[in-house]
Amino acid sequence: MSNVPEQQYPYPGQPAPYQQQPTPDHQKRGNPFGLVALIVGIVAIVGCAIPIVNNVSIVLGIIALIFGIVGLIVKNRRRGLAITGVVLGALSVIVGLSTQALYSSALDSVSKSISSASADAFDKEHTVKVEVTGNSTDANISYSTDGGSEQASNPKLPFSKTLTVHGDTFGTVTATNGQTGDSVTCTVSVDGKQVSKNTATGQYASASCDYDN
Repeated sequence: MSNVPEQQYPYPGQPAPYQQQPTPDHQKRGNPFGLVALIVGIVAIVGCAIPIVNNVSIVLGIIALIFGIVGLIVKNRRRGLAITGVVLGALSVIVGLSTQALYSSALDSVSKSISSASADAFDKEHTVKVEVTGNSTDANISYSTDGGSEQASNPKLPFSKTLTVHGDTFGTVTATNGQTGDSVTCTVSVDGKQVSKNTATGQYASASCDYDN
């Protein structure tokens, strides 16, 4: 004879034994964690692609992820807002980090280009030609560049001097008549291109040519 009790069934009209049923979604309470995750996630996603602002968006995205995950864990709470907050938070973090890397790479490229251009400009060789014309027999000529200065007393006109300089070229040329001569003219050319010219007339008149190229 078996000692296993037979399964008891309720008599007609008697309520069935209690069994816990899952709570329908429309009866679940609101989810404050999910709401916070949604709000923070929206703010984070708005600025995640903007330089500098994306740093804040990454932090906000992490906060949205944390609140969203907590909102998914708590029981008997609606999870729609939490899920949306998690998605927005994750996207803002991913986009923020990606744009940071992109902007950083672009800045590095621009910086290297500027440095390379500056180095090329500094190392570039230029030919500076100084010329003085006139009919004075006792003129005085002085000229200077970034590499130094020189002077020529009582030179025979026309006078010319070719200089080789590196990097930016700048300087001045001054030609002064003595007691003789009606006019004196100075001219400066850089790499074959005339950049300055000036003429003065009369005794002891000075013509000056400044240049910066």
